[in-house]
Amino acid sequence: MRPADKSPESSNEFDITQLREILRDELIAILDTIRGSKALVLDKDLSGALSTIVDFGVLKDHGVEKIFLLDDGPLDTGTIKGVLYLTLPHIRKMKLIAEQVRASSQSGGVPKEYSLQLVPRRTLLCERVLEEEGVLGDITIG
Repeated sequence: MRPADKSPESSNEFDITQLREILRDELIAILDTIRGSKALVLDKDLSGALSTIVDFGVLKDHGVEKIFLLDDGPLDTGTIKGVLYLTLPHIRKMKLIAEQVRASSQSGGVPKEYSLQLVPRRTLLCERVLEEEGVLGDITIG
């Protein structure tokens, strides 16, 4: 007789809870690399998935004061200095980010520190688009 917890079926099951914890810890580590208050700018395609990984209370505990969806137009981050973009690596999204970075620097408000986290990974094409748009030097890519 085998103990119930040692069955082959239970050892091969995918543990979604562990994956959520790993992803939450990685996001927190990214947030903690940015000093002070921050704005989180989410790709619309990732926002639903993020809500299953971490709640706003945890984000707030790690300095997130505002959350935006990545969209056309400038960001109203006010006095928030750190801006973290969390997005899929698509050309159109890089152009939106570039527009927002340029608009912010032209407005003469509080200087911003921009970070970009591409999910699932960074690509040379996205970096090239940001370079062509003239903002690659203004963004830290994770």
